[in-house]
Amino acid sequence: MGEKAYFTTLSTENYLPGVIALNQALKNVHSKYPLYALLSNEISEEIEEKLNKKGIKTIRREKVDLPQEIIDRNKSRAKNRWNYTFDKLNIFELTDFEKIVFIDSDIYVRQNIDCLFDKPHMSAVIDKHYGPNLTCRCLELTSGVIVVEPKKGQIEKFKEIIKTIIDKRDAIGDQDILQEYDHEWKNKPELHLKNKYNIFFPYLEYYVNFQEYSMDDLAVIHFIYPKKPWMIDKENRVNEYVEYIDGFTKECYEEEKAPEYIDCLYGDRRHAKKIVEEYCKLIEE
Repeated sequence: MGEKAYFTTLSTENYLPGVIALNQALKNVHSKYPLYALLSNEISEEIEEKLNKKGIKTIRREKVDLPQEIIDRNKSRAKNRWNYTFDKLNIFELTDFEKIVFIDSDIYVRQNIDCLFDKPHMSAVIDKHYGPNLTCRCLELTSGVIVVEPKKGQIEKFKEIIKTIIDKRDAIGDQDILQEYDHEWKNKPELHLKNKYNIFFPYLEYYVNFQEYSMDDLAVIHFIYPKKPWMIDKENRVNEYVEYIDGFTKECYEEEKAPEYIDCLYGDRRHAKKIVEEYCKLIEE
C-alpha cells in the first residue's frame, strides 16, 4: 500500500506564504499525515529549499500544456491566475500514493480533517451549493479540497477534455476539467462532502447569520478572491483585507444583477475579522 498525504501545488512563487501557512495550520490541528507541495519547473531551487526546511516535502512535474486560446480567454476575463491551476491535475497520476487529500494553497485549515482520508475518490464540496446567490446554485464539484486515489492514464484523459472544453465554458480552470471528467458527480451523494470542508470566505457571515453555522463548524476556510491575506501589507492587514473582500463581493453581485443578495453577506464582520486574525498568525513575513 502506498503513502497517504496532503498535497498542494505551487506554480507561482507569490503563493509560497500560502503553502507555508497551510503546513503550519495542519501541524496546529495535529494532522498525522504530511503535506507535500507539487512544484512546476518555474519554481526555483531556492524556493524548494525553503519548503524543505519547513518540513514540506516536494515533488516536481511538468506544467500541463494549455491551448493558447484558453490562456488568452482567461486573461481577457481577468482570470489569468486560473492558467496556473491546471498543474493540480498532475496529482491524479501520483501513483506512489494510495490516497491524497488535495488542498489549495489559499486555504486555512482550522480543524483536523484527517477523516477525509476515509472518503472515496473524487469526494469534494458542492460548488456554491449554499451560497447566497441562488441564481448560481448548482450541484457541481469544487476542487479546492478534493480526495484523490491516483491512477495511471488520468492526464491523457484530462488532455482530451482540455481540447474540447473551449466550446463549452467561458473562463476555464482545473475545476472545469474535473466537472467534465465526471459528469455524474452531482448524482453521487456519497461524494458530496459537508460544506464545512470548503467554506468560501466571502460568504462567511452568510453561513453564520443565515445558515446558523457556529465558528466551531468552520473547518476549512477558502480565500477564493484574487488577492490573498499575505498580499496585504502587514500593518492593518485584517481590516484592509475584510474591506477588500466586501468591495470585491459587491462588484461581483452587481455584475450578476443580484443586489438583493448583498445584504446577506454582511453583519458586523466580527466573524470575518476573527478568521483573518487567526490566519495571519500563520503567515511568515
